[in-house]
Amino acid sequence: MGTSQGELHLIEGYGKDLLSRPIPSDSLSIVLAARSDGAIMARYGLRSRSASYRFTSPSWHPYVLLLHVHLKLGKFLEATAGGRLPLFGVVLLVIAGIGMGQRPG
Repeated sequence: MGTSQGELHLIEGYGKDLLSRPIPSDSLSIVLAARSDGAIMARYGLRSRSASYRFTSPSWHPYVLLLHVHLKLGKFLEATAGGRLPLFGVVLLVIAGIGMGQRPG
C-alpha cells in the first residue's frame, strides 16, 4: 500500500478476532455498525481508514471482515507540534485570503 500499513481482521459474530488480536479502538464502532445487507461500511480519519463487511458462513455463523489501514499522515501530524502546526497554517491561509479579498475604501 505504499505509504500506509494495513491489518485484516476476521471477527466472529460475538465481536472477537479469530486470531485473538485486539480490534483497533477507532475501528470498533464500524465493526458494530457492519450491516447484514451486503453493504460495506467505511470510516475515514486522519490516522487511519477502516472498512467492514458482514457475512454469514455456510454453517450460518455471522462474521465481520475488517480492513484497518494506518496512514502515515497521522504520524506526520503528530510530529509537527502535536498536529497543531498544519492547522495553524490553514488558519493563516484563510485569514490571509480574507484580508486580500477586502477592497480599500
